[in-house]
Amino acid sequence: MAWLSCLTILVLSSVVKCQEWDPTAPPVGHFTVSDAQNNTCLLMTVGMTFHVPYVKNDSNNTEAVASYPLPANADVTGTCKDTAASITLSWGDGFNVTVKFERNDTVFYASEIITGYVLNHDIFPDCNDDGETRVQSGPPHDIHAMPGRSYLCDVAVNVTVGNVSVTFSDLQVQPFLVKGGNFSKVEECAADMSTTTPSAHTIPVKTTAHPGPIPVPKPTQNNYTLTDSRGNVCFMALMAAQIQVNYTRTTGKTALAVWNVPKNTAASGTCGNDTASLQLMLDGGLTNLTIVFVSTKGLDDLAGVDTDSGFKASEMILEYMETEARFPDSVNNGTSQTVERKNLTAFPGSTGMSYKCNSRQAVELNDDVTLRFEEVQLQPFQVKGGHFDPVEECAADKQTTPEPTNTTTLMTTMATVPTPRPVHDPSILNFTLTDDDDKICFMALMGLQIEVNYTTQHKEKATARWNVPKGKSVNVTGECSNTTTTLTLIFDGGLSVVTMTFKNQSGKGGTVNKFMVSDINFRYVKDKAHFPDVQPAELDVPVNVSKHNLTVFKGELGFSYRCNVGANITLNQNVTLRAINVHVEPFGLKNSKFDQAEVCEADNKVTTLRPIIVGCAIAGIDVLMLLYYGIGRRMRRNKDTR
Repeated sequence: MAWLSCLTILVLSSVVKCQEWDPTAPPVGHFTVSDAQNNTCLLMTVGMTFHVPYVKNDSNNTEAVASYPLPANADVTGTCKDTAASITLSWGDGFNVTVKFERNDTVFYASEIITGYVLNHDIFPDCNDDGETRVQSGPPHDIHAMPGRSYLCDVAVNVTVGNVSVTFSDLQVQPFLVKGGNFSKVEECAADMSTTTPSAHTIPVKTTAHPGPIPVPKPTQNNYTLTDSRGNVCFMALMAAQIQVNYTRTTGKTALAVWNVPKNTAASGTCGNDTASLQLMLDGGLTNLTIVFVSTKGLDDLAGVDTDSGFKASEMILEYMETEARFPDSVNNGTSQTVERKNLTAFPGSTGMSYKCNSRQAVELNDDVTLRFEEVQLQPFQVKGGHFDPVEECAADKQTTPEPTNTTTLMTTMATVPTPRPVHDPSILNFTLTDDDDKICFMALMGLQIEVNYTTQHKEKATARWNVPKGKSVNVTGECSNTTTTLTLIFDGGLSVVTMTFKNQSGKGGTVNKFMVSDINFRYVKDKAHFPDVQPAELDVPVNVSKHNLTVFKGELGFSYRCNVGANITLNQNVTLRAINVHVEPFGLKNSKFDQAEVCEADNKVTTLRPIIVGCAIAGIDVLMLLYYGIGRRMRRNKDTR
């Protein structure tokens, strides 16, 4: 059996050792985190087993699952604060798991779990994407206890983290108010109290978005129903929802907060003949989302009278608080915000039908706030017997041709027609960074396009292609220094992240000073929007690709670098980053303006050819004029002769 096979793991010394282990009983390690005074502030005893799906590099692209344990002697790092704590366990070359905790006056809970791994042939035999680093995230919501106590769960508990299943066993943890380096009084998990025979117990997962550049996990579909005064179901909805908010930090820079409507969110609302509303309360009341539905009127072409023709969502209201945990360093920390959008035509359906749309859709409430929905089915009126009426599919779901499409629809009126994947050149975008004195320290103009080769579910080769978009949908961050400047672009709602590292490279004796892009890191998610026919095992899987020791956009200090031709930068055999109309200066900016440009060699070749081409064109025109003149004289002479 595969469970009893010899699995190869990477140990801390990076030496590969083969060791037999029982996946139902992984090694149990005891891990501690200390504060600045070297006092133990976080305790965790746990055994973990990770079960990771992957695709093999064979003619059939076979799907497989690799399993590996958390070593009992993993490296430990972490942080302890009054209301937030975290522990990171690392081993081998690129394997890690992080568990984050938060607390209030009455309870502490695990707010997020993140696991990273590297595809290699030792643990993932014959893997298709050897060397790729991947990150999965999602919170194990049911780990909670009173502050000052420890949480205990001896039974095996399966937690879904992205597409990875993590089995926790023999878990005891205390992230706050540790005294004397020992666990405090225990609060047992429900699974321990409800069973005497250890068995796998699956914890419901609340998939909350990570506000930083780690790709945001997919939201979970929830089931919402409302009843009338007689107790009959009058409203039904299935949907997965995500909230994205651009906000301003105390440094003056813009950041992106993203979080999902979690599983088992409380729902309330009202039902009527012409109006219905669904109200979702999450985060203990800190976030509230209200969607208002109305019946729509249509014109009967034969009778010439108004008739009830359907329904739509006409209004959405979002109330949220900018907490430090979700909006780090916000200028509006602790304040509540309300955003409202009226006159929508979202989720349009017909009377006697239910509306269904699995494709991802987006509603912009304003320039900074966007709601994203997927896996939607709803019926706000005339529900009979607590069941959906026959389905009316959205236009995006009806796209059945294999041509690549982008099923993320940005809706001002919530239309669900998919936007074709861009084949045009990317828009030229302006990126700037500021230093601690709020002076511009980095400037760049460029258009960026991403190309990713992948295998479809039909075992065919395909290419996903999309542009870095313009406008506020791109979150620009980074840092400047005398030797290194980093530019990070976060877009697609946090699903795509490009980071470029510029280095100041001085020559011997300081006689030659150059700058260049030395490293590029790209994180993306294989979602349906960009990879519509990706293999099921790869769907919504985050992928991390890095390329080091580059010499891209190489220029001389004191000048800016310009290259209209741009460059195609190959990050690995599957991923290419295309840049066009590049103008950049990462060091030594003066007066927030580009210095004199140093033009790339490719542009110089074009410049050299231009006068030759123009000269040839003028010569051709001269020849045509002489021919025209000669033919004209001959025709006039022949006419005079006649």
